[in-house]
Amino acid sequence: MTPHDAGEASIRGPGAPRRGASDGAIAGGIAAALAAVVMLVLRLIGDVPSLPELLQEWITTWLPVFTLGTVLATFGEAAKPALFAALFAVYLLAGALLGALLGVRWAGLGALGTVPLSSLLLQGLLAGVALLLIAVIVLRSAGELPGIGLPFVLFGLLLPLCYRWLSPAPPATATARTARRAGGVPAPVERRRQQLERLGWGGVAAAGLLALWRYATPPGKGAGPGDQAGMGDAPGSRGSRRGPDGLPAEVTANADFYRVSKNLHDPRPDHVAWRMHVNGLVARPIVFTWGELRALPHREQWQTLICISNDVGGDYLGNALWSGVPVADLIRLAGGASSRATRVVFRAADGYSDSLPVAKAMEPGTLVATTMNGVNLPHEHGAPARLLIPGVYGLKNVKWLTSIEVIDTPYRGYWQERGWSDAAVVKTTARIDSPRRGAVPRAQAGRISGVAFAGDRGISRVEVSDDGATWRPARLAPPKGPLSWVFWELPWSPTPGAQYKLAVRAVDGTGALQAPEVAPALPDGASGYHTVTVRVS
Repeated sequence: MTPHDAGEASIRGPGAPRRGASDGAIAGGIAAALAAVVMLVLRLIGDVPSLPELLQEWITTWLPVFTLGTVLATFGEAAKPALFAALFAVYLLAGALLGALLGVRWAGLGALGTVPLSSLLLQGLLAGVALLLIAVIVLRSAGELPGIGLPFVLFGLLLPLCYRWLSPAPPATATARTARRAGGVPAPVERRRQQLERLGWGGVAAAGLLALWRYATPPGKGAGPGDQAGMGDAPGSRGSRRGPDGLPAEVTANADFYRVSKNLHDPRPDHVAWRMHVNGLVARPIVFTWGELRALPHREQWQTLICISNDVGGDYLGNALWSGVPVADLIRLAGGASSRATRVVFRAADGYSDSLPVAKAMEPGTLVATTMNGVNLPHEHGAPARLLIPGVYGLKNVKWLTSIEVIDTPYRGYWQERGWSDAAVVKTTARIDSPRRGAVPRAQAGRISGVAFAGDRGISRVEVSDDGATWRPARLAPPKGPLSWVFWELPWSPTPGAQYKLAVRAVDGTGALQAPEVAPALPDGASGYHTVTVRVS
């Protein structure tokens, strides 16, 4: 046996697979962390969806709607950041696992400095491309291939480079041979391992900081034509803010209006480049720029929006003055809808979509809104343009609108595919805002007040009970408009030291009483009477 053969045999001895797996796992984790940094930089500068975002979309597609609802109810506003962190960790572990598998193979081939680097790079690149193809097939995101492809390719190239850096050259000295036989690691290799581990942790930290900055940056102010595109804020869901006394303002400020988004990152289309298509079964398809849309005659309407996931007594509703172009006008400008048309599909810049029956889409109050409370739509509320539909829950009011398509076939929108209601008609609801739950000083217990809402049916009566048996009518304040919530109040004279369970119910404009049956928000909105237990001091 020649000295080279003896050295090669030492390399490929019983400990080689274990060493290969260890080095490969470290190299794979480091390569994944560095590729993640590139992935998040692409998200920052090019608005390319990251792999965790695409995975989130895929997971929500397959999760049963009630399971998804439980997760959202449990984690609340932290659900999406927690999911992103979990998916990021899974991504790093997957990189380490793939690295370990390839490391075992390379160690078995004698790759500790003996196999040409070009061969390792080719194998790593093929592994990265294979992962990319699997991701495209599973996530069905071929449209994002140019963007998400680079991190996969980069991972495939970095993995063998990191592995080779960790792997010592064939033993050429007695010291190296002695260290190898003893199962030790030569000092230069140990230093390389430490350097790479630092690089890997640095990559993880950089990716984490980029993600934190990208997904937790406070929202910007407005979204006018001069705003920079591609620098949106974290979409973290939150309810509308109330005043110190528990009552909301009659007009919800844009910054206080509730926000709900499916995204880890909301889009922020550039007003200059933005286009909205009106096509499908129309006589002449048409494309609008933002300036052209703003130049059309606008309709103003006060309208309250409420999220379908709002619990009884919840804060996911708000009232604003909107203005926009009726969808009917836009379809007429496109030559009108075909007699075969049955539905109108609305699509958004973030891949979201929903649809309406043609008759509902053609109602005068169904708008493509461009302003909110007298200013251009803030980007978190759908700029440059969003859909506004009377009488239905917020999930159907598509934000970041990019196209309106008239069709003659059934259509299931983003949330409908996940089990939510398609009709999504707002249920009558009433809420007690004051007094708040718990101990209440007698001086602050002179009235019971709150809001009620029933979509486009309006509110005709609100009743309050403090004993669970009798109901007293509350006084209603005139609403801002027929699509607005209604403020109500009832004078109250409680006994000091007593405890009360207050309850409220409403009657809509058709005379129908609010449903008393308790039901969760999934799949068509929560129901039941809102109750508050107070103790008067």
